[in-house]
Amino acid sequence: MSALVNIGKRMVRGVVNGLARPLIHGLPLDKLLTTDTYIRLAYRLILGRRPDPEGLRHFRARMSSQQLPKAAVFEALVTSPEYRKKEDPFNYARLQLIKRLPRANVIVDLGGSSKHESGGALYAMGYRQKWQRLIIVDLPPQERHVEWRPEGAASSPVATECGPVEYLCGSMADPALFAEAEFADLVWSGNSLEHVTAEEADRVLDNAHKILKPGGLFCLDTPNRRVTRLHYPDTYSHPDHKIEYTDELLSVKLQRHGFAMVAKFGVLDCRRVLAGEPLIHETLRHCPDFCPDPRDGYFLYYQCAKAPPPAAAAR
Repeated sequence: MSALVNIGKRMVRGVVNGLARPLIHGLPLDKLLTTDTYIRLAYRLILGRRPDPEGLRHFRARMSSQQLPKAAVFEALVTSPEYRKKEDPFNYARLQLIKRLPRANVIVDLGGSSKHESGGALYAMGYRQKWQRLIIVDLPPQERHVEWRPEGAASSPVATECGPVEYLCGSMADPALFAEAEFADLVWSGNSLEHVTAEEADRVLDNAHKILKPGGLFCLDTPNRRVTRLHYPDTYSHPDHKIEYTDELLSVKLQRHGFAMVAKFGVLDCRRVLAGEPLIHETLRHCPDFCPDPRDGYFLYYQCAKAPPPAAAAR
């Protein structure tokens, strides 16, 4: 059986590297193993557990009706939500957050370029609401951290199924970045505010307030220092981070810049970690994606509205 396990591990590596189909079809496991044994092996190697009765029935029925070849079981499990959360609970929880973002006609995404997707990070992470304009603000590629430099230059605009994507090159903290005011329905800052200093963040928030229409929404998520300090007491959770906020600090900062809080919550519930369990993948993959108190999440999430000026509010 050890030889079969080694073959299975080769199959998993092939799946992860995008080589699953030729590798799996070149192996004799389809003939060596019964259907149930094959399914159990796939579950053990991919998800690290036995198949649940419903999963076993599902794959067994599809194989018996020849709707699904045996090799496709591995591919189906690798693309499952359970596997994605198991491999990267941080990113998985943020992907679920993107699905909750409100629809808007004109969106400005601060720091929203993607290394692999010319449509930008918001589109790459699954935001599928229709828009009229999506404007991505980011530094020139050569000034970005090497981890996020694109593989090729993106031409602007980029056509996507949701709408066109434009690029605006510059610092999101530059007060002169936007000549136009009050044109955006939604400003999104996805894990970007921590990449500038607290002073630069003030200018970012001023920019966001300037370009939002009255009543427009500013949504953002950012690492929660109350949690990240458990793992990184003397540094931040990424070498490019300039600051990581607590809820108390960032809530005051947002209000000071003219934003009224609409909703806030935590992304990736870390109450188990705060209670003493280790901050490791094995713990986090069993944690809910959201929690009502932002202070308990690995990431803080805020949805704010551009509040009217005091004089206008009084009328």
